[in-house]
Amino acid sequence: MIALKFPEINEILVWKELFPSFNKISLIAVLAVLISSALFFMAGRKSDVNEAPKGSRNLAEIIVDFIEDGVIMQTMGKEGLAWTPFLLTLFLFIYLCNVPGIIPFFQMPATARMAVPMFLALLVWVVFNATGIKHQGVGGYFKSVLFPPGVPKALYILVTPIELISTMLVRPFSLAVRLFANMLAGHILLVTFALLSEALFQANDKILIPVGILPFIMLVFLTSFEVLVAFLQAYIFAMLAAVYIGGAAHPEHYATTRSPNQLLQLGENKMEAIARLIAAEAAAAAEAGTTTGDGLTAMGAGLAYGFAAIGPALGIGNLVGKSVEAMARQPEAAGMVRT
Repeated sequence: MIALKFPEINEILVWKELFPSFNKISLIAVLAVLISSALFFMAGRKSDVNEAPKGSRNLAEIIVDFIEDGVIMQTMGKEGLAWTPFLLTLFLFIYLCNVPGIIPFFQMPATARMAVPMFLALLVWVVFNATGIKHQGVGGYFKSVLFPPGVPKALYILVTPIELISTMLVRPFSLAVRLFANMLAGHILLVTFALLSEALFQANDKILIPVGILPFIMLVFLTSFEVLVAFLQAYIFAMLAAVYIGGAAHPEHYATTRSPNQLLQLGENKMEAIARLIAAEAAAAAEAGTTTGDGLTAMGAGLAYGFAAIGPALGIGNLVGKSVEAMARQPEAAGMVRT
């Protein structure tokens, strides 16, 4: 028989201060800033333009290209390239705060403490609201947020409070909780399987010692999986930040509400417009899905990722439903919808 005593939550989440007001979480955050800054300072050194980039310069260019092609061009277009420094900094800082969760001595992601994700979420909230006010003016921005175009006026009594809560409260909350809950769940899972492996390997009953290999294999698998999660959560945070900023600057490009006539009269750019609609609906649904998943992540990472994966499917289904509704209202225009 074995008895496994799980440590109190403070033992795995609260760290002793290295010196007053500076603990391991602070150290990880400072190291993330120093490492990312050093990388780009080294990459920015003068070099022969005729030589192929190598070393730190090559790595820096790969990261920049990834942010520009994988985040900005997919969400904001060419107009958003000016946001490359901000989104790159956001992505790199979050990633370097996530990775220490699997590094010996640290073994704790800084983003598993709510203070770091909440600060980053509030920063994004301030930036996208300020961007919207800058591009549309105070009145124009809040009008586009609270009274989305294409909605019947009678529905504004319902839509306006929902949009207010969604944009002003849910967005920063979901950004923070998504990152925090995923990284905290991963950390707790690693601690659980590590303790279980240790307890079985040190069991008095020798027959239990070989059984310890099972949780140990799971521990190795989860450690490898956390490498992917660290990258994925940084990517999702940067992607949603880009979507929010782009939507605030150019709301007409991100509006997902379309009447049946508009959907059927997309003209020569029909497929491009449909692709934009699918992307916008999927992103909105994925946000809702992952927000639901965040609440369940603390109970099990598997359920969280499962619910998050449902989001894009709901978005595409929503678009198909709108197309069918349009054809039902205007049967004579059904032939105009091509795939």
